[in-house]
Amino acid sequence: MVTVAIVSPSLFKQQFLQTALRQVEGIEANAAFSNWEEAIVTVDAFLYAPCEEWEHMDVAGVPRHTVFVLERHQQVVDSERTVFWQTANAKALTKDLAAKLLPCGKRDEAPLQPLGEVVAIGASSGGPLALTHVLTKLPSDFSAPIVIAQHMPAGFTKSLAARLDRLCRIHVKEASHGEALLAGTAYIAPGGAQLELNKRGARLYAHISPAGKHDLYHPSVSLLFQSTIACTTKTLVVLTGMGNDGSKVLEMVKQSGGCEILAESEKSAAIFGMPKAAIASNQVDTVMDKDEIGRYLAKKDKREGGFYA
Repeated sequence: MVTVAIVSPSLFKQQFLQTALRQVEGIEANAAFSNWEEAIVTVDAFLYAPCEEWEHMDVAGVPRHTVFVLERHQQVVDSERTVFWQTANAKALTKDLAAKLLPCGKRDEAPLQPLGEVVAIGASSGGPLALTHVLTKLPSDFSAPIVIAQHMPAGFTKSLAARLDRLCRIHVKEASHGEALLAGTAYIAPGGAQLELNKRGARLYAHISPAGKHDLYHPSVSLLFQSTIACTTKTLVVLTGMGNDGSKVLEMVKQSGGCEILAESEKSAAIFGMPKAAIASNQVDTVMDKDEIGRYLAKKDKREGGFYA
């Protein structure tokens, strides 16, 4: 018997998926939750049905929904296990869910992602181009989530994420409050807000909060970097930008262990302020061009059989 839990902010989707699962022999729908914070259960797989940006219309204008099948507790989207469905075709959904879910209870291989590990990137002026150079070098099966603080006002980061998503093999999106972080996905902090990481058990979650009136930077690279301290292994990357955001917390994060820090070179950076301040902290392990940073992360991921194997 394969045990399954449903996670969706939509009560309609929860009920629709529960009805579909009841038609599949060998699958037990354990429970349904509105968010990942509530979904602290032991099951073989999760069905994650998000809203908003994952909704699509077919040529007839009928909503086409997305459901991610996440095995066990790994919180890793396997693209081959993504299910697209329409409410008008419940039989097809039931058939697809059976095909995707029934193997989940039979898998004994190593986990797809050791959780609680992360790559964190900070950037300011010139950041969108630098991020393009770095993220386009990463493979679709990159084995860690990536979190990004790019200095931008509210309203601009969503379009930046959409553009990068079209260019990259990994998935790129604007981070949403409370969502579980998935390997092979880059999360950009919403402009004008703060992104920090919450680690609960083996899982990482995005915590979005309004910028304080005394916050100099929003998003803040320092706040994001500092929130990685609870992670067993983290790689911090300081890209182009004015000022010194991120540099003052590097020593603290380094002392927490399992931390590698990369900084963009003066030759490569559009503005060398942030990388220069990071290098001056004497905590940076390697200085390299933005293209080299992306290739380095990809090669390390491949060489070690998974970024944090």
